[in-house]
Amino acid sequence: MPRFRPTVRLIVLDPADRILLFSATDPRGRVWFTPGGGVHRGESLEAAAARELAEETGHLRTVAEIGPLVATCAGLRATGDRIAPTGLSDLVNSLVSDGVPAAPVRLAWG
Repeated sequence: MPRFRPTVRLIVLDPADRILLFSATDPRGRVWFTPGGGVHRGESLEAAAARELAEETGHLRTVAEIGPLVATCAGLRATGDRIAPTGLSDLVNSLVSDGVPAAPVRLAWG
């Protein structure tokens, strides 16, 4: 049965504009993804981002240090399905070349 699960993903850039990516192997082969995870009930997106960054990398940041919300994406998924926002690479290229958008970009869910 499909369910809605709010999540956050972080786009973490270093001073050389390199993006932090994790990789794993699943039945499809190697997959790459950004740090992030589920939002707890009552938790803000920014607080979830700070918590997930600490859990997955050990880097402690306050909500104020996380940075702006640059994109949104939402959808239903069947338990166990791996689906992700599309257009993430275009978003990262735009962030590096043009900076933070005036309003969050809506990414497609696919």
